[in-house]
Amino acid sequence: MALLHEREQTASVPVAVAPQDGARRELVVIDSARAAETIKDWIAASLQRLAGVELVLLAAMPEPEIVRTRALFADTVRRQLRDDGASLLMPLHVMLDEAGIACTDVVSLADAAASIVATAGERGCDQIIMTAAPQSRSRKQWLSLTGMGASVAAQVVVLAECPVLVIKHGWR
Repeated sequence: MALLHEREQTASVPVAVAPQDGARRELVVIDSARAAETIKDWIAASLQRLAGVELVLLAAMPEPEIVRTRALFADTVRRQLRDDGASLLMPLHVMLDEAGIACTDVVSLADAAASIVATAGERGCDQIIMTAAPQSRSRKQWLSLTGMGASVAAQVVVLAECPVLVIKHGWR
């Protein structure tokens, strides 16, 4: 499996690539092991719908903070995060290969909503598929009081120019 180590957000922007033969292309965002399990269950239940669709599997890993990595180990931490992202994508890639569904793996070290939307645009995706944990009432209040804003999934829904499918964690 060829793994595409994606550029960091400050690198030059690649040109959008059109899907082959007019097929639909969908970006599937995985940002945790829990998200990978939820997406795996969703793919298993959606194999018929995904026939003829090209999937771009995006492991959106958090960019390491330079202060915490003490700059000296920044490359090692980035390499570890890329490896962790690749390991999240591997079972999904194998499952899709066995089902005959075309997919590309991308590991990005920028999990912000803008980066996810930019990746969808760069890859010519028709839809974004991602997971979100349900938020309790107290968590919603805490987020609004602290000014931290909405979840990444909610931000992607607002920013994206294409449809966004948000799957609740634990969906079966």
